[in-house]
Amino acid sequence: MISLSSCEINFYGSNTDLLCGTTWIDSWEGDHGRYYEQRFVFYPGGRGEEYYFDGIEHINPFYWHWEDNERTIVMAYGPSNVSYFDDVYIGRGTLSGYLNEEYVEFEAW
Repeated sequence: MISLSSCEINFYGSNTDLLCGTTWIDSWEGDHGRYYEQRFVFYPGGRGEEYYFDGIEHINPFYWHWEDNERTIVMAYGPSNVSYFDDVYIGRGTLSGYLNEEYVEFEAW
């Protein structure tokens, strides 16, 4: 079995290429009409960035890798701050799954 990390070609197929080839975005309107936006960018080599806008833009860098045969993305923001994106599906311009146990859907941008 070949085991390479991050956006390199690997045994499991093309999910890595699809993941790293775009910016993933979700936006919504919260309480009192406030606008929110969340974006993920996954880079070759295992780096990534999360952009979160809630009136102020926050940029959170992280390191990522696949687990569970490309069904889970592990994102480490720091030693004690790890997020799990489980049951990942990438297709038809959508990245979806459970981010820290909450179902989310991002569109390719």
